Amino acid sequence: MRVQRALIWILASLAVGSALVVLLSPREIDLPESSAMVDRPPLLADLVSSASAIVVAAYQQAESAGTAVLLSAVPTPTGSVTNYTPPPPLTTGLVETELVVSAIIKNDGTLTVGQSITYGAHGTFPVAQEDVELDAQSEWPIVWEEGTEFVLFLDEGSQTGEYGVPFGPCGQILTVSTDNLISCSDAARTVLPFMSGLSKAAFISTIESELTQPSGTATWIPTPTP
Repeated sequence: MRVQRALIWILASLAVGSALVVLLSPREIDLPESSAMVDRPPLLADLVSSASAIVVAAYQQAESAGTAVLLSAVPTPTGSVTNYTPPPPLTTGLVETELVVSAIIKNDGTLTVGQSITYGAHGTFPVAQEDVELDAQSEWPIVWEEGTEFVLFLDEGSQTGEYGVPFGPCGQILTVSTDNLISCSDAARTVLPFMSGLSKAAFISTIESELTQPSGTATWIPTPTP
């Protein structure tokens, strides 16, 4: 089965903002209301203005975190309908990713350098080698080499240290991609116009400039599809 978390997010438009957890979960994950990925490339102003925190962090591990119900089962109607079998609830897997913060660009008031943080996302954690290989080719890979570094644009969850990543792979920027330049963290290593040709240091400087002097071009999420 191809592991593509981005496809799962489309189903989130059928449900209320945050997913309700959880079957088989070691603990509940409350995904932030803006956790549904937008369906267009973001502007830098989108990423900066919508983020409650922006950090540089190193990947530690990811693990399955249970099941979220996107749509509850439809109740069996009463009256004239007979022999009716309602469809089962619409569910999806949850994955929790752990990272360690090495630098803070925008603080939500709770972060410190060296702190372990997690973000939750819809998806299926790959176990078999075939699934791991497919994951690496997906629109938003789950598994990375330990220590892989990202700039993360985070949306805070209900518990301290738990977050969402509303812009998916383009809100989780690889600090060292092709030719030591940054890119989105999808398999294609997408480079959006505002990050083209930028190193990690140059990108962080650009973010800091956007924080101090907002461009005013942000489009609030979620963006309706035309």
